[in-house]
Amino acid sequence: MRLRSYTLFGAVCLALMLTACGTQGYAPPLGKSARATLTNAADPGVTITASLTPAYATHVAVYFKGQPLPLTGTQTPAQLRQGSCFGPVVAPLSDGNAPVGASTTPGVKPVNSEVNAVTTAPDPAGGTDVDVAPGAQWYITVQSQANDPNAPVAACGSPLSERRQYFDLYPPANNSIAIGNALQDPILATHITFSGPGLASAQPTSWAVHTGNCSGPVVASGSVNQNHATAFKALDAKTWWLSLTFAADNVLCGQVNQS
Repeated sequence: MRLRSYTLFGAVCLALMLTACGTQGYAPPLGKSARATLTNAADPGVTITASLTPAYATHVAVYFKGQPLPLTGTQTPAQLRQGSCFGPVVAPLSDGNAPVGASTTPGVKPVNSEVNAVTTAPDPAGGTDVDVAPGAQWYITVQSQANDPNAPVAACGSPLSERRQYFDLYPPANNSIAIGNALQDPILATHITFSGPGLASAQPTSWAVHTGNCSGPVVASGSVNQNHATAFKALDAKTWWLSLTFAADNVLCGQVNQS
């Protein structure tokens, strides 16, 4: 009986150790959804409801010819495409990309031509966070020059699965010698949706997540697009306070609570 107890105890410890060691390249499990009621003591008649939903996103870092590809000032812009090296551009991964809707050479589709551009943000560790779940359907491309809708693809590659991995980038016409590589890393994000009668007359311009209270440190912020936003942070309903700023600098804020 004692041997069985020791065996069970050992199995539990092993499970805890494996959990502590990570998820073997997969993103951690999603948490629960949450809500927040945003108000302003100076204008108690206006109330906005925020719904917060955990989601998977992707951190992408691109390296070209042995160097990290800069997010700004690059002469060889990077893009996230869907389906192939010449598929529709889902999101820019640096500046220097051609304007949305610009004409392209045959077979090369412009940003937002078939897939709506998604939210992106620079990652503090380098690279770009993109509001799409990781997967083998995404292709990283590096264009041969900046701000040119007809620029040929200099390098391209895709991951083998949705797990964390480095993969090589090859010239489209020659996949024998890699001239770059990229990192795909699954991360957690939070989708935020705002609703309420106050949105009809005064559209919000920006949001921020604070810790401690409405005046606490900002851990994430961004702009509001059609009453939606994405925070590239895992939801923490215990410490988050969410603020919403309108064009007239009116700020509404409230504590995030588990749904």
